[in-house]
Amino acid sequence: MSLAEKILAVSEQPGSVKARVALASELSRMKLPESRSVWEAALQLAIFRGEFFTALALCRLRYQGAALQEKLTLLAQYFSKEAQRNASTVGSVEPEPWSVELPKELDYQVVLALKIGTILTGLQLPGEIELPKIPIFSQLSVPDFVLLAQKVEALPLKEGDVLIEQGNTEQAAFLASHGCFRVMQQRGEEDEVELATVEAPALIGEMYLLSRVPRRASVIAQKTSMVWKISAELLKMLSRKHASLHQHIQQLFKQRLLENLVLSSALLGELAPERRERFLKTFQVRSIQPGEEVFAQGTTAQGLFLILHGEASVMTNRESGRRIHVADLFEGDTFGEISTLTGEATTASVWMPQGGLLLHLPLEAYQSIRSLVPKLDQKLRELMETRKSELADFVEPLDSGFEELGEAWLLDEAEFLL
Repeated sequence: MSLAEKILAVSEQPGSVKARVALASELSRMKLPESRSVWEAALQLAIFRGEFFTALALCRLRYQGAALQEKLTLLAQYFSKEAQRNASTVGSVEPEPWSVELPKELDYQVVLALKIGTILTGLQLPGEIELPKIPIFSQLSVPDFVLLAQKVEALPLKEGDVLIEQGNTEQAAFLASHGCFRVMQQRGEEDEVELATVEAPALIGEMYLLSRVPRRASVIAQKTSMVWKISAELLKMLSRKHASLHQHIQQLFKQRLLENLVLSSALLGELAPERRERFLKTFQVRSIQPGEEVFAQGTTAQGLFLILHGEASVMTNRESGRRIHVADLFEGDTFGEISTLTGEATTASVWMPQGGLLLHLPLEAYQSIRSLVPKLDQKLRELMETRKSELADFVEPLDSGFEELGEAWLLDEAEFLL
């Protein structure tokens, strides 16, 4: 796009930060020092319009030192815990287009660009419109907001770049501000399974901080993206100062786990949303340490288990003393249904080599929710038959004595931002 086209884009969409940044970039390409004022206006516009992540990117990628501190403090005044805004509605208001007369001469176009690029009058959202609450940031005081905004590491990604690799144990979470990502999981020798597509903004990779299980899947950028890396140590330090932040992070983690579980669980997928919430409330969250056995073969029925995060191995012991691997279970899978339905002792042992998180429905609670989920018995019996078939398939052949056998449009202007 030419300078003239970018001037017209701003006039047609005065509230567009994207159009304002494109104009500032064009002026920077022309090596005009005055372009700084348009960049300043683009940042102010992003804040005014409630576009937190774009404002953060502009702050971090355009400023340093005292200037960065000043801009982040301004950002905190709008989005921190101490932000003063008595809003009653959520939404946005688009300003009317501006009428401009575009000169033909380039010099006059530059003058117009500098003028139109710095106008902010009437572009702030009305006071009754609520600005978005930002995960983690909106739980912090102004000083700690600024500290976090300074310490997060900017990670610009291109299509195909790997943000998180399955099996990695890096202690960090990632806040995706722009872009789109695929979540892929390798399950044994099988082909990769696509678990989800994640659109920014989103918190990614936070489950490791809760469970300490090595990364269960790889996260790959589908297009140009911007991500902010937050170290576990920084989160711990801020959580010690802000009790509400710790609770907020835990809630984010649990919400993500439950959302993923609903997407992957054959049992929960058929429940209506209103029943699903009541059903899940009857379960207890149970953390499993690496190598811990969830229950042993031959013990009293333990109840029903759903895997929130991690991988479980199902093993059975033969009379000869051989220990046989029956199946691997993943997020969303259910176990314990055979003993829950029959009331008999468990037919196999289940353990989690790398630890993880489970939802546990104790046996005594099972009867109380059967009326809530009319098809629960039927679904569990289907699972039971599948599990019994797996046991038969793996156990019977061993009678002969066989051995035991893991888009960021803003970055289009990267040469002026990085």
